[in-house]
Amino acid sequence: MRIHWFSPLSPERTDIGHFTLRVCEELAKHCDLTLWTHPQHFSAPQQPSWRKRYKAFPYSEFEQQLEALNRADAIFYNIGNNAAFHREILDAMRRVPGVAIMHDRCLFECISSVYREKPHGERLFSQLMEVTYGPKAKSDNAAWLKGDRSLDQLATQYPFDEHAALGAWGTIHHSDPVDDQPPSAPAPHSWTLSLPYPAEPLLNAPKLRERDGCLHCLLFGYLGGPNRRLAETLQALKAYPQKDRIRLHLAGEVHENFKIDSLLAKLGLSEQVTREGFLPENELDQLLSGSDLVINLRFPTRGEASGSLLRAWNQAAPSAVTNRGAYAQLPDDVVWKVDPEQEASQLMRIWDSLLLDPQAAVEKGQAGRRLLQRKHSVESYVASLLEIAATPGIERGPAILPLLEQRYALFAQQLFQLSPEDVVPVLSSLDRELETWFR
Repeated sequence: MRIHWFSPLSPERTDIGHFTLRVCEELAKHCDLTLWTHPQHFSAPQQPSWRKRYKAFPYSEFEQQLEALNRADAIFYNIGNNAAFHREILDAMRRVPGVAIMHDRCLFECISSVYREKPHGERLFSQLMEVTYGPKAKSDNAAWLKGDRSLDQLATQYPFDEHAALGAWGTIHHSDPVDDQPPSAPAPHSWTLSLPYPAEPLLNAPKLRERDGCLHCLLFGYLGGPNRRLAETLQALKAYPQKDRIRLHLAGEVHENFKIDSLLAKLGLSEQVTREGFLPENELDQLLSGSDLVINLRFPTRGEASGSLLRAWNQAAPSAVTNRGAYAQLPDDVVWKVDPEQEASQLMRIWDSLLLDPQAAVEKGQAGRRLLQRKHSVESYVASLLEIAATPGIERGPAILPLLEQRYALFAQQLFQLSPEDVVPVLSSLDRELETWFR
């Protein structure tokens, strides 16, 4: 079986790259696997280790490899909410259909960035908002550009998951939608699989992590983004009566617009907060293994399953999560759930309880690790991917041409407000281009 896999990869700073390497180590045992990723990995003086293990192409060679792509048994496209990592993947999927692995349900930031960087991008994206979601969406977009609406408000209301999946004959999600999330993007086929993470040996045995009489908490990943709750966590720590017994570690990149140093100085938290910076995986795992609490809040939710939560469970590190989206579906014994309306007070109660009863952290972390071992196997995930790749009745290669024509003609008619008669020349041009893809 020939499978092609499009994804950002390390050293790009996205957990989707780590996800890909975890999955592909197992997937490569069962198929002829080809990776596609950013050209920067092919010109750097020091090649990443995965280059020696896998056959791989840069996105820039897409045109030369169209025949091989169209003869593949399956293509998997990893789609996330950062245009810097996913714009080329979206372009490729529109040209050669495959299965979209949707790492986020709300993709407003990615789609808006992709369109707005084009010539006349602001006007084009405004049109896209209107034809996709109606006149109110167009006015909301104008208000956002003026600063009268927040990014969080638009991202939650206008997820663009359907548009991101344009060109996919199937979608994979890692959690089921709940009431406060948008539904899955419509596609001919759709699957929900548990996000995989291998349960590796613990670096430290689960125990009371007493060192200095303080509670060591950790926030890690891409910090300071609109929904990561970093500022709110720092405000809660500032107000906490026993803040001198809390040590908060920040590991990862902080959003460029988030003035972390000035905020820490203003709040007087320089002794309580340590900035660890972006850490290699092994150093991050060491930090997790010594943490009493991982603060993994997301609000508003983007609908994602959390790779960072699985990484914490892998080291039996207990976590506090926002009681929304995929997190709300978790059993109560594996995480502490924090309601956004009572975020500060509930964080303080968790700190109080752990300072009084450190054993509670050990029990919560062990319960999370057991769930990881039971539900998030890489082997079962890959088995499902292979079943999807062999799904009967799927249009592949030249047989998918009629489906492509219908979908793109409808999109062109909507976006450019064409009459059905005006779509005919669009289809003729599309026919000629599509036929070249299957030469």
